[in-house]
Amino acid sequence: MSRFFDSDAPLMRLLASMFDWAALSLTAVLCALPVVTAGTALSALYAAAARPEDAGPKAFLRLFRRTFRTTSLLWLSALAAAGLLAADVRIVAEMPPAVRIPLWGGLFFLGLCLLLAGTAVFPLASSAPEASFAALWRWAFFLAVARLPRTLAMLAAAAAPGAVYALSPTVFYALGLLWIFAWPALTARLWVRLGGDYLNMP
Repeated sequence: MSRFFDSDAPLMRLLASMFDWAALSLTAVLCALPVVTAGTALSALYAAAARPEDAGPKAFLRLFRRTFRTTSLLWLSALAAAGLLAADVRIVAEMPPAVRIPLWGGLFFLGLCLLLAGTAVFPLASSAPEASFAALWRWAFFLAVARLPRTLAMLAAAAAPGAVYALSPTVFYALGLLWIFAWPALTARLWVRLGGDYLNMP
């Protein structure tokens, strides 16, 4: 029985690992709540998930502080770009149909480019916070397009809560603990498996 509860026993290692991942998920959720820090939380979560042997809250907070300046600028710029696109959509919706169709196509293309680059830019920033703002966005876009199937899979994983909510709000709320204690770390780990080379700068 003493061997069963030994810290090196397989079950105890599994439980410790599950606790670390749950604590990592909760820490990431709390750090993302102010909204303006969501980009930094995403970047730190990805970097911590890339180090399974050191994926606890302490590693997350260390990475959060290290990348705060760069990822905050990236996140605020992404929010500003999304806001401009949303404003343009409202303006285009009021235009005559003959003008509206090509403009819809242009806005859709710009939105898709922002979405793809936004998928890769925070993983990249976690490995090179000293890189310039423009270089990170540029490398993120090219990497996301070059690895399009994996980028789309990463987006699908990130959109899972929204998809569940759209299908059934009841199920979404019933899985509330999953979204808080498991989904962030599991999604980040999947992102690492799909796009681990995002951590290597071109």
